[in-house]
Amino acid sequence: MITRYSVWIDNKGLQDIDPSICITDIMEMEPKQQPLTAAQAWGHGLRLLKMQRQSLSVVVRFAIRERDTVRRRDICTRVRAWAQEGYLTTSDRPGQRLYVVCEKIPTVESAQKWANEMEMTFTAYDVPWWESITPNKCAVKAETPFGDGQHRDTVSMRMIGDVESPLEAVITAAGKTDYLRVTLDDGQTIIFENLGMRGGDTLTISHDNKGILALKLNGTSVMNKRTAKSYDELMIPPNKSVTIALRADAVCTASFSVRGRYV
Repeated sequence: MITRYSVWIDNKGLQDIDPSICITDIMEMEPKQQPLTAAQAWGHGLRLLKMQRQSLSVVVRFAIRERDTVRRRDICTRVRAWAQEGYLTTSDRPGQRLYVVCEKIPTVESAQKWANEMEMTFTAYDVPWWESITPNKCAVKAETPFGDGQHRDTVSMRMIGDVESPLEAVITAAGKTDYLRVTLDDGQTIIFENLGMRGGDTLTISHDNKGILALKLNGTSVMNKRTAKSYDELMIPPNKSVTIALRADAVCTASFSVRGRYV
């Protein structure tokens, strides 16, 4: 039997573990969702705020076409070691990835059932969306004089996807910068004060594999430099042109990026 699909975790292929492995199916389960509601002012009924996606699971079905019991168990052990936490990519979702943990790990039930298929279940909890492997990017240099000695410029970005996604940035200052602000055209903003940036310093807005926000200046957290007027995240809507404004004390250059998310 020929493998119909390919599956990778962090670029390591299940089908590459041994020639006897045949991937027969990849199944995406229905996403788990929960309604977020609030009480109505008049005391009856609930107002739906949004449907919150909680998790997304993918089932990989495969067979080990090996009659030898010892060898079959060895291959299965290597498959279990392969099925770790990481980015799942598949041949039927080209250009997309999903950060998962393996919840169901296969085992050899009986030496007599050598032809039986096995299953693994991978589940995404922290970021339950497929996302683009390659992000959309744009760049801007804030050098136009604005206000009290500050500099400001804008750039447009369009993200392809199905749902909104968080913006990331790498911003480098050409000189001393205490105040820096990134604003979207819908009013979302993140404002830093008392940054203490010097020429050549780099501020990053990024997220780890689990979607947790990090704000760092030369690798050191500056979460405490973000003002109370700042949004928790700068979310880019899908399939819509968005204007991003960069404003700072000194001339700054910024590279913005966002990964499209898909249902």
